[in-house]
Amino acid sequence: MQVHVNHNPAPRQLYFDFEEPVMKPVEKDNDIRTIRKQYEELKAKHPDALLLFRTGDFYTSFEEDAVRAADSLGITLTTQNGFNEAAFPHHALDTYLPRLIRCGFRVAICDLISAPKKGR
Repeated sequence: MQVHVNHNPAPRQLYFDFEEPVMKPVEKDNDIRTIRKQYEELKAKHPDALLLFRTGDFYTSFEEDAVRAADSLGITLTTQNGFNEAAFPHHALDTYLPRLIRCGFRVAICDLISAPKKGR
């Protein structure tokens, strides 16, 4: 896994782009383990940041970040596979991100990007 950290000019916001090769579809259990591993690695490096992962059409937070996001944003906290999750639609980022920052959170946005394609 390669992680590119893009420091956005906004002082309380970081963007992480994940680059993973797209080779074959992963099983649901493997996908969950991959996200959990990425979450734990980034949380260890940035314990003061609330991590938001782009998962399909949603931005999802996990574990203690999910609890804090759900409480601050008034969104639903769920538990799936023993993992706390709170999510909101990706198109609502412009609404929810400023609210999290106003609540005093340092927010890190983690986007999945596909592996670069080789030229001909």
